[in-house]
Amino acid sequence: MKNYIKKQAFFKGGSAAFLVMSPFQLLCAIEAICAFDINKIFFKFVFVREYKHRNEQMIHMAIHMNLTYEVVFTDEINIDELYNTSNKMPVKASKLYDRIFIGDYNSKHLHVEAYKLAQKGSCVLYLDDGTSTICLLEGIFNNGYTQSWVDKYLTLKYKKGTYKLHRFIQRKMNNQEVKLLDCFFTMYDNLKSTRFELFPNNFDKLRESRRIVSSEEKLVCIIGTAVNEFSERVLRENVMVLESIIWIVLSKVQHTYQKCKIVYIPHPRDNNFIIPKFCEILNINYLQLNETVESYLLNSPYEIDAIWGFGSTALGVLRKLFLNTEIVNVSITKGSTKKNYDAIYSYYSKINIRQEEIRLPENESKTNIFFSIVKNIIYFSSFVVQRIFNKIIR
Repeated sequence: MKNYIKKQAFFKGGSAAFLVMSPFQLLCAIEAICAFDINKIFFKFVFVREYKHRNEQMIHMAIHMNLTYEVVFTDEINIDELYNTSNKMPVKASKLYDRIFIGDYNSKHLHVEAYKLAQKGSCVLYLDDGTSTICLLEGIFNNGYTQSWVDKYLTLKYKKGTYKLHRFIQRKMNNQEVKLLDCFFTMYDNLKSTRFELFPNNFDKLRESRRIVSSEEKLVCIIGTAVNEFSERVLRENVMVLESIIWIVLSKVQHTYQKCKIVYIPHPRDNNFIIPKFCEILNINYLQLNETVESYLLNSPYEIDAIWGFGSTALGVLRKLFLNTEIVNVSITKGSTKKNYDAIYSYYSKINIRQEEIRLPENESKTNIFFSIVKNIIYFSSFVVQRIFNKIIR
């Protein structure tokens, strides 16, 4: 049965539609086209309106790659069409496809659009959605960071709800002779302890685009995180704690690689206004891209000396692309509790990404955390120090 499912999902040739929401998902889609020799292709970009820069980045990439695509916004998709308990189903599109690749396993909107594009007898499967795929494949959810039984119950409910939701969608699609398969075209194919069927994505197509080094100067790249999101969801702290940590990291990189050109590439969803000032002070080039960081580094004329990041998906991709480059993940943890980022950090260690650990105490007050971070900063800008202390005093 497993061999039949794999054969149905990972066959060569045929037609395919790709439903993607992020630049990384788009990269994975391009790799899938090459890996499976797909000859009839359709792209639909499903955008979230407030992620303006990310949306523009995807459009720029599509233009650069001469891709034809359609755009739909999440608030324009009626998810009740597929998810309610009645027999009502979405109206089919005018052109249908053998196979539908979904960029985000957890997106209800993508499943609705996938059904519309799936012809009778076709199948739906998944691309990677970054490091969250690691937790999904291993069945790990963020249910260990709290002692609150209410939070644990809600997390368990989410875990069970996600599983039940996909089984519900599978039944509804199956009634229309469309197969929703537990199959991934994934860069995390070395994760064996999973109920999913995996096909390896080694980014062979992307690797072909690498330029020959033409400059004697070396480049160090720092890949940023979405500061507000990371602060709230992972650290559960005031954003200035993470800003202080980023300052420490930037200062260390600037001191360690003094002879290199250094760039900081912000996360596509990041809108923090303090980090660019840090970069200006430290003479680090703050660079917003219209392409993925992977493409930028592959097209760089410089030798890539080191790559630093904060749990970014790109670190895993770049490990595959730059085998001899130093890659460092800044693993920020809090106390002795477990969370889904532990799985990501553990995976990165296994693929030869060095961990630069910063551990925040669980029980100290925020004021003490601020002071413990700030006192370790040697060349901290006066306006940043004032900003932090003003916040504490309030």
